[in-house]
Amino acid sequence: MEVTIKTSDIDTWDVGCSVGTDLKEDLDQTHLNLGILANHLCPVRKAGKPNQENKSQTLTALAKEIGVDRSWLSNAASNAKFFEGAYEVTPPQASIQDLNRARRLSGWKPKLDRDPFKFEMKIAMAYLEGQVDEEPKAPPTAISYVRGARSKLGKALEHEDPLEPQDVTTVEIAKDNLDVVDSHYESEDE
Repeated sequence: MEVTIKTSDIDTWDVGCSVGTDLKEDLDQTHLNLGILANHLCPVRKAGKPNQENKSQTLTALAKEIGVDRSWLSNAASNAKFFEGAYEVTPPQASIQDLNRARRLSGWKPKLDRDPFKFEMKIAMAYLEGQVDEEPKAPPTAISYVRGARSKLGKALEHEDPLEPQDVTTVEIAKDNLDVVDSHYESEDE
């Protein structure tokens, strides 16, 4: 690994901040460039297990091969796809996190398998230009925790490493009790 920064050349805070800004811009460009590469090498992005013929051409395989985190590379690929054709108008101060947030705020997702609509790009650009604040995320409701627990109990019952018979009965009773609790809230959801 080559380290090119020379701290002996940085004699003031302002010079250090300028160097930091340049390094950050290089990082952002690398992020988008790796995203473009990922989209080129892995054009089909599906959840689940890959086909045997495509196994080596997945984001997971590419991330492992080049030594980066798979979720970071996935975000890079999503950002590259979303902002394709808009790189020049993307504010230069936008960080990787800003690009991620803007893309998510727009509602566009890579699984939609289409280019973003104009209104989605408009939402993202407005966010990047500071004209839109991200809405605060609502905390989960109590019933959502109940539903999550019920779902996990269902997965425990179907797991390939089975529970002891007496434990299966206990888990089934707990799941049935959570079904009853959930049924009280179903009419409110509709």
